[in-house]
Amino acid sequence: MAFEQFPYSNFHDLNLDWVLKEVQTAVNQYEELTNRIDGMDVTLQGAIDYINNYFKNLDVQEEIDKKLEEMNKSGELANIVALYMKAPFCYPSYEIAQQDNLPSGSRFIVRRFYTNQTLVFPALYYVYDGVASENSLSIYYTDNKSTRCDETIIYPEQLGAVGNGIADDTIAIKKTILYTTHKISAKLLQSYNISETVIATYPNLIENYATFPNKPLIYERDLTANFVPHYYRIDLLKMSNALNPEGNLQSVCYNYNTKQFAACISTSSNTGNVVILNSDFSAILSVKALQIYHGNDITYIGTSNTYAIAPMDANNGKILICSADFSSINPIYLEYFSDQPVSGVSYDPDNKIIYVVGREKSAIYSEDWVFIKSYTLTNIGYPSKLIPYNNQYTVGQSTTVYKGAFIRSASSYPGANLTFPSFRLAAALWQSQKLGNCVEYPLFNKWDEMEGVCTVGDDIYVFGKVGLLISITKLVNVAAGQTPIQNINANNPLNLWLDESSTTCGDGLSKETPHNSLQQLLDSYTGRAIIINVLSSIKSSIRVDAASCSITIQPEDESIETISCTGQFVFNWCSNVVLKNIHFSGMAYSAIYTSFNGVLILANCQFTGTGTSGSTAMVNATSGSIINIISGVFNNCQLAARASTSSSLTAGQCSFTNCNIGVGAYYGGTAFANGCTFSAVTTNIVSGGGGVAFNNGVKA
Repeated sequence: MAFEQFPYSNFHDLNLDWVLKEVQTAVNQYEELTNRIDGMDVTLQGAIDYINNYFKNLDVQEEIDKKLEEMNKSGELANIVALYMKAPFCYPSYEIAQQDNLPSGSRFIVRRFYTNQTLVFPALYYVYDGVASENSLSIYYTDNKSTRCDETIIYPEQLGAVGNGIADDTIAIKKTILYTTHKISAKLLQSYNISETVIATYPNLIENYATFPNKPLIYERDLTANFVPHYYRIDLLKMSNALNPEGNLQSVCYNYNTKQFAACISTSSNTGNVVILNSDFSAILSVKALQIYHGNDITYIGTSNTYAIAPMDANNGKILICSADFSSINPIYLEYFSDQPVSGVSYDPDNKIIYVVGREKSAIYSEDWVFIKSYTLTNIGYPSKLIPYNNQYTVGQSTTVYKGAFIRSASSYPGANLTFPSFRLAAALWQSQKLGNCVEYPLFNKWDEMEGVCTVGDDIYVFGKVGLLISITKLVNVAAGQTPIQNINANNPLNLWLDESSTTCGDGLSKETPHNSLQQLLDSYTGRAIIINVLSSIKSSIRVDAASCSITIQPEDESIETISCTGQFVFNWCSNVVLKNIHFSGMAYSAIYTSFNGVLILANCQFTGTGTSGSTAMVNATSGSIINIISGVFNNCQLAARASTSSSLTAGQCSFTNCNIGVGAYYGGTAFANGCTFSAVTTNIVSGGGGVAFNNGVKA
């Protein structure tokens, strides 16, 4: 361009309109060029260099070059360029973008790059006036041109985090979490040192594989594990004479440093016991008499090597801090709980925080008991998924933390009169203020009340009690890939396996781990409906009292005609017992005896006695019981089937061979024989002593 065509005469007073017009022309040409060259970086410095060359080609005076240089140094030219750029600048890394010293209001894209061995995906950035506060977003997430980015995932490294576990990454982590509030996902992969606890508002948008060596990043977690229960039983009174026989188990925790369990035992006074047990519950290592009051919950805090007990006494907000050997105990008082006693306390070793529960309040504290956050669960009491029944002793119990999920527990009795005892565990979603996933399992013993719960590695231990007779349910975490939640409802029948030929006693919960004692199996599981699958002959006699739920005993292999049994079965106050395909033989006494309003069904069972002399009834219903025999086979019996004392017995499609008496009714009992066959039987049907018997509807 010739000098005379330049639109000013004073070189110190440039015509800015003309400059802006020419800058816009240059910018348009630069963008058009970069659009034609795939992969070319669109940087601010590149744009300015292009503009400078553009003006040089215009053949203007040296003063214009000086003026442009002044505008460049002051940032004025950068602001003009940024104003006319239609698309964001593009840089190969965040650090190179920083070197350009972009003016406020600029947008820029950073391509995927590696920092600290972390692959950072492309993202669109926005530059603020001055220094952006830690509560401000530094990525312009709303512009529709953000589709130029490949991913919508934020990494702390994109926001300035070093991720080496040493440098202070607090602001970068807080900004990362801030992005999730705008529905942008975040991925954390490294070790981040933060100086304060950070709460993630939307944990479902966070992929967290990171470690936090100083303060934690915390957020609610749900219970997403799949468990298989294993059962044990111990008697603390038999293990130590230092315990008060009137004591009651209240809570248990696990010391992951010593690999020992600590249990709180309450008594009628304020002084109770803390019992230390070894890892397999085979021995009591120590018993300490301490003023733990109710001792409703206990937890171990590994970083300080102390225990914390929620005493649930009359002193509101009180927590007992105990030394590792329980030689000292000191109370602290939590101001937030100044209006109610503390009933639950659990330490989260992964996040280094403490969950505290009161009658109506819940809160989170740091491991040095600094208040972090309070919250309210809106559906914790009856009726809720944790406490669905309004029966006696169906109440909330102690707490634990499992893989970052805060777990609330409850003892449960679905049936009336303390029947079908079970326990429930549910995650407390303290940000959503509701209960998360819930699981239910039966208790070990039909008289148990669930009290304590603790976490040991990948497993959860639940403790029930009758005084100091302790049942232990070990919930074993099964392999990944299974159904996320195994919800076993205590009202559904539980399949069990029995093998009395085995010298090893299993838990009976699978064919691979059968129990080897029918009596013990019934004692353990008759708190709920059960189906016992028999793998070999039954040798022992059994007695079952007050089983108000159903019991089914049958061969495991349906193709087997019968399972041999040489023991006697006695059922008292049992409301629903079913025996299938069992052959009772070699008995000089009753094979089946029931009393006190029991109800039994015998399907396809066989009975072989020792002779026709004597007065023994092979199947004997007494005291208001009801027995129904379907397709039974009786051989060599003195009295095959008998009903007495207001009981009722029905034999349908049964066969009687070589017996003295087939069916008899005595002393107010009623017996029915329908469609039965009798061969070599002295007396088919007998009524005596006020009893009434019928054969195909005809009174005998």
